[in-house]
Amino acid sequence: MAVTQTLRLTILSLVFVVSLPLQADKISLGETDAIELERVFLQLESASSRTKRRVISSVDAPLNPDVFTRLRRTKSNGREAFSNATLIAASHCYWIASTAGHSVLDQRFSKLANRGDIAVLLPDGEWVNPVEIVTSPDLEWNSDEIDDWALLVLRAPRCQYNDSLQFSQALPFLPTHSLNDRELSACQQRVQFMCYHFDQGEKTGLRMLEDNCQLLSIEREQGRTGYASCKVDYGVSGCSPVCVLGDVWINLGVFSKGLMRHRSDSYPQPVAGFRMMDGEIMRALEGLQQKYGMTKH
Repeated sequence: MAVTQTLRLTILSLVFVVSLPLQADKISLGETDAIELERVFLQLESASSRTKRRVISSVDAPLNPDVFTRLRRTKSNGREAFSNATLIAASHCYWIASTAGHSVLDQRFSKLANRGDIAVLLPDGEWVNPVEIVTSPDLEWNSDEIDDWALLVLRAPRCQYNDSLQFSQALPFLPTHSLNDRELSACQQRVQFMCYHFDQGEKTGLRMLEDNCQLLSIEREQGRTGYASCKVDYGVSGCSPVCVLGDVWINLGVFSKGLMRHRSDSYPQPVAGFRMMDGEIMRALEGLQQKYGMTKH
């Protein structure tokens, strides 16, 4: 039976309270009224015209930009599909990479692809297969932002035969934690996307940064979903929106799809929808960090 639940939408310095009809206890964009989706879209669409995109080599990032990387999936017909991934945690011998959940699915059956068919590009230029993949239990090919995420555990080549080794040089990654309300408020006009744009460089892609984006977030049962006025193109699924606070970059989450994908197939789309780093995905990340001996950040 349909119930009504109140979601808090935070955009810029304003707070909107919206009552949405939902089915059972599960909340996802696919179950909201089209008029409410339109409202979210219109709040950010105009701001999208003010964002700027440039090649990352022209930006002084406060961390190794190679943590923003690529994912490759080999399809059943032998062709390769490319998307984005981000290295968000590390130990001496392992990384955890985040990506869009649909990027690691076999589209024919809406189930996880074989680990041997998935590879992530490491900072040293080597492609490696994941040793473990964790996703939302509700992940499907057409999942919305709340369930469209995956975490991949990658073994560093230097530890191929011994994963108990210790090294003086740490593996690079983008520090990740759940945002508190103060950080979320500070990030509302300081969002940028770091993505490989494959339409500009085919297989090699071109890593670019788009900044001056504005943020909106929705609180849901499983955690927050975020929406930003960054323009997004085909093939950038899995890249990480970040909040820039001075010299600190904060990982906001995992990009899923353009918000109005159900209405238009044109690119770029003006509003990006993503899974924010809290709730279910953070519990999964913390579980993997503990399992593989990683320090929390």
